[in-house]
Amino acid sequence: MIAWSERLPLAGAVSAVAVLGAVVYGFLEPAFRPDESSLALVVGLAVAFLVVTVAQQAPRSAYIEQWWGIRSRLTLFPGFLLLGPACVVLSRLFGVEPGLILGTLVAFGTAKVLRADEKGPAVAVSAACLATVGLLAWLFRDPIVTASGAEGAFLPEALDAGLTAIAVGAAGNLALMLVPLGFMDGAALFRWSKVVWVALAGVGAFAVVHVLLGASADAGALAGRGTFLAVVMGGYLVGAAAFWAWCRYTEPVAARGRTLTRTR
Repeated sequence: MIAWSERLPLAGAVSAVAVLGAVVYGFLEPAFRPDESSLALVVGLAVAFLVVTVAQQAPRSAYIEQWWGIRSRLTLFPGFLLLGPACVVLSRLFGVEPGLILGTLVAFGTAKVLRADEKGPAVAVSAACLATVGLLAWLFRDPIVTASGAEGAFLPEALDAGLTAIAVGAAGNLALMLVPLGFMDGAALFRWSKVVWVALAGVGAFAVVHVLLGASADAGALAGRGTFLAVVMGGYLVGAAAFWAWCRYTEPVAARGRTLTRTR
């Protein structure tokens, strides 16, 4: 938590960071400059960051409090801003279109350490809501933008930027959060239900390939495109599983014993 954010209500601090993040990510657009079109892009990105953050964090917090009676807290996560320049550079370097957008504006925490049967379902609820919001934004982007006004006007451009960023941000965050490393949400979901983890991680991998890489990849014919998607998605899942296995089985035996003792 940075000092200035402590003097603001959480909603105000998160909104301020969303605007700053939108300006940073605005440079995903090569023609980004002080004009009405760029302002529409910033507005759309800022709203997208707020929507993705709420979709990812609010359902988890509500589930933990309602189902388990455990109070949760949401705090500003300013480290999100550090991801912006890196994502812009990588997107420009590899020609990814519409561009890589990652990060959440707030961090989720609880007063006590959650058990696997408490945290796992909460992560699943969060991931499912995030995937649903991203899918809806991607499916209804074109009809909403078309119905909002003439092409090139402020509102259609803001809606186009916002809905695209929601779909891209949801895909990237979903894939990232489900990597089954011990310090990430994916590890808790993996321990709770490997079947659910495979299903949601598969959705995240497919979304990343389809939304982030599909428009940039020259996949050729339908069969070639299907092969491309399958290879990238399979590579992601194998890589995630390999990371989990490495972290799990290279952990000292004594540390694993302490963990098992605490969770009994």
